[in-house]
Amino acid sequence: MVVTEENVRRLSQYAGISTEEARAALEAAGGDALEALALLERQGRIHLDTTAGRARSDPNAPDPRVSPPAAAPEPEPEPERGNRVWCWLTENRLECRKGERCFEVPMAALIALVLLAFWAVAALLLAGLCFGWRYRFAGPDLGKPRVNKVMNDIDNAAADARRYVRGKWDEYKKK
Repeated sequence: MVVTEENVRRLSQYAGISTEEARAALEAAGGDALEALALLERQGRIHLDTTAGRARSDPNAPDPRVSPPAAAPEPEPEPERGNRVWCWLTENRLECRKGERCFEVPMAALIALVLLAFWAVAALLLAGLCFGWRYRFAGPDLGKPRVNKVMNDIDNAAADARRYVRGKWDEYKKK
């Protein structure tokens, strides 16, 4: 077989060796690339990785086709105490839903409204329950299943009360 520049270039790239080494190996193997690879491995110049189907000149070198594992993201620094309270007040919210309609009230606004007009807020929330609105907390701190189970229990109790009142009203209208 004839040793061509194309074969020298391919063997050099594949095995990670210089073109002079690749030419010498091909000439010693009579132009056969597979025999040249076997010769280079016997001489200890490369290491054939049969699982990856590649040759590497350094057996301890990492496989270039495999990307190194991604570094673990650095944890965000813990915010200072005052900032954590503000984050809790702004990231957690009360969601009010009726079918597809929904609006959210951040905890900061809800607490301010309760402090300024407790009876008005309590009356609005109770009226909402009577008219089929459902409430739940959302956010990283309050959006937990345990918290929302309590809210679902309240919503279900309100739905039972609505059904009871509606049933009594229907009985009254029939008389």
